[in-house]
Amino acid sequence: MNNKTSAAEAVLLKAIDIEETVASFNNLGVAYYKLSKYEEACKYFEKSHYIAYKKDYSFRPYLNLGMSFTKLKKKKEAEEFLGLDIYDIELVAAVSVTISNCIL
Repeated sequence: MNNKTSAAEAVLLKAIDIEETVASFNNLGVAYYKLSKYEEACKYFEKSHYIAYKKDYSFRPYLNLGMSFTKLKKKKEAEEFLGLDIYDIELVAAVSVTISNCIL
C-alpha cells in the first residue's frame, strides 16, 4: 500500500471509531474493493448491511457485497445478495467492473 492508501484507510477506520454507520462501513468496503481486497471488502459490506437492515434499509451494502462475492467466485453467496441466478460468474464479474464505478 502506498502512503495515500494507508492514510485513506486510517481516516476511514477513524470514522468507524467515531460512529459505526452504514456509510462508514460501506465506504471502507468500497476502498478495499477498489484495492481488489475482496475478502476485506465483504467484511465491511456485511457490517454495513447489518446496520442498514436494522435501521433504514440501503441497497448499496447489499449490492456491493454481492459484487464482492462475485469477484471471489463465491457463486452461491453472490446469487443470494444480487438476487440473480448466476450461470456465468465470469460474465457477472465483467459486468460488475462496469457497475463498480457506481459503488458509493
